This record gives sequence, C-alpha cells and structure tokens, in this order.
Amino acid sequence: MPVSDPDPTSVCAPVQGTVTKIGVGLGDRVDAGTTVVVIESMKMEHAVHATVRGIVQVVLVAVGDQVAAGESLLLVAVHDDADGPDERPVTSTLEPLDRIG
Repeated sequence: MPVSDPDPTSVCAPVQGTVTKIGVGLGDRVDAGTTVVVIESMKMEHAVHATVRGIVQVVLVAVGDQVAAGESLLLVAVHDDADGPDERPVTSTLEPLDRIG
C-alpha cells in the first residue's frame, strides 16, 4: 500500500474535554471526514473527523482520557491514490454524531 508522506498527520482535539468514544484503531483506513473520536465538553458531544485520507498509524488516547484543545488524538499516514483506489473499506465503528446514542 503506497504512502505519499512518511510523516503521519496529526488529528487534534478541537476542544478541551473527555474522550467518550474512539471509532478507529491501528491500521484502519479513514477518509477525510470520517468520524474518528468523540469528545464530551460542557455536556455536549463533539465529533472529531479525519482531515485526510489515509491509514491510522497511532492512537494516542483512550476512552476516559482528558484532552486539551489542540492535543493530538491520533496520527494518520496520508494514502497516495496514484496507483489506484485502495480496495479496503473505510473503517470506523462510529456512526455520524447525530445517530450516536
């Protein structure tokens, strides 16, 4: 599987809060916009989305962790589409936030 940039891209927390859900794991494929983590802050859930298409390289947080705004939650290696589309499906166990109960 080709990777265009050996340096992973960091997916960061948009707000300070508590990690309540993690929808991806090491090696999972994500597209830009895939919900990867949910953070609760001030009694509201905030979905965190991957910003690039790629492969999850490292998950830096666990459910229950307190995170600061701007803190790295996971690292994604950008996937290079030059050799054609990846046949593996996008992986996330999280539904869009409006469907998470």
